[in-house]
Amino acid sequence: MRTTWKKLRPAEVQALIDRLEPGNHQDPDRRGLWVRVRPSGARSWVLRYGHAGHRLTLGRADGLPGSLNVTEARREAKKQKAEIDAAQSGAKYRAKVERERIEAEEKRKAEEKAKRETEAAETLETLARSIIAGADIRPSTRRGWDSILKASIIPTLGAMKAQDIRKEDVRRALSTIKARSTWAADSAHKLLTLVFRLAVERDILPSSPMTGVRRADFRVKDGGRRRVVLTPDQLRALWTAADSQGLYGAGVRLGMLTLARRGEIFEAKTAEFDLTGKVWRIPGERRKNGEPLTVPLAQDAVTLLKGLIEQSEAIGSLYLFPGLRGALKPTSKAWDALLIAAGIAEPKKGKKASAATEGKAKERRKWTAHPARFHDLRRAGRSILETELEVSASVAEAVLGHLAPSLNRVYSPEGTGVRERARALDAWAKHLAAIVSAESPKPGKVLTGRFGA
Repeated sequence: MRTTWKKLRPAEVQALIDRLEPGNHQDPDRRGLWVRVRPSGARSWVLRYGHAGHRLTLGRADGLPGSLNVTEARREAKKQKAEIDAAQSGAKYRAKVERERIEAEEKRKAEEKAKRETEAAETLETLARSIIAGADIRPSTRRGWDSILKASIIPTLGAMKAQDIRKEDVRRALSTIKARSTWAADSAHKLLTLVFRLAVERDILPSSPMTGVRRADFRVKDGGRRRVVLTPDQLRALWTAADSQGLYGAGVRLGMLTLARRGEIFEAKTAEFDLTGKVWRIPGERRKNGEPLTVPLAQDAVTLLKGLIEQSEAIGSLYLFPGLRGALKPTSKAWDALLIAAGIAEPKKGKKASAATEGKAKERRKWTAHPARFHDLRRAGRSILETELEVSASVAEAVLGHLAPSLNRVYSPEGTGVRERARALDAWAKHLAAIVSAESPKPGKVLTGRFGA
């Protein structure tokens, strides 16, 4: 564009405008006046002016009847600038802006106060659910919190208004929960502490009733922690019984070979597996600690995965274990059936329970930690890696995907290498194959009745 249009007549300026490329082109003689050329070829005069960033379209600049020539556009721009200056100058305008700002701030504070009062008057169940729903947490953590809320907190404190709950109410509720399950009381204490702390931080409540309620009075003591380690006979029985349990049984076998968590296995997508490189790359958003993990695959795991991936691709599913909607959702009944088929648990005997009796049994099961579960496959593998296969504790922990202590991560930020973990898992797969192929006596029973995974 020319550096000036001063010596050009309007028709000559229009000829220049007609040749402009799409974009914004400033009038070289009038600050704030631009010609906007759209990709479609439409041309218009635009005024940009004022500290508030005013942008006004003054009219067309295509040279056709009804459009503005350069002289008319400059005259209109001068007029609009004068009006903007008048509106922005003087004490009246400044007072108006300040008044509007104060009114907006008072309105915002009133709305926040009304919201806090409404939330404080809500029941603890409603408050807890809203806090959990708005928390930036992984789906597995959210499911765990929902489970604790439903099983432990709602039956004891859920109907009370959040603002009316006192320390004595919390102690009484936790004592009731502890009488049924120490683990449930410990988990409920942690979740209640979090909910009330966030409620105080958001000015929903003036103080937390958890102040002075010691977790040590309700937490799981060392003697109460689960110490179930499945024996080789029980591992053999589970592997054999898994053959009759369809997709769920295949997931159990994959869990035994990789020592991965149940959620990591049944929510896996086929794209995460590189069978040529013999690795499984689990993204951080699907892991408990939020860190991505590369799991080396033994040959037995690769063989198992080939069939599962072919089956998923045949039906067009993205998931390794496809369900009716997305990934397969394993239930406690599937784990019950596997334990019974393996001879580790016995089906419940006797006449069918009445509705009232069954309701009480369900209530009792809410508070009871399961004596054996899917996670015990990881526990058994971890124990055998260190005690029988002479794998170091640090490598065994890395195989399970646990983060190394913070000091170790300072000097070895990459952690235990894939090769070391691959050697450990290869040794574990061979050991597991030897266990499975050995002549099997009847597995020892660690469970009776029906238990969930």
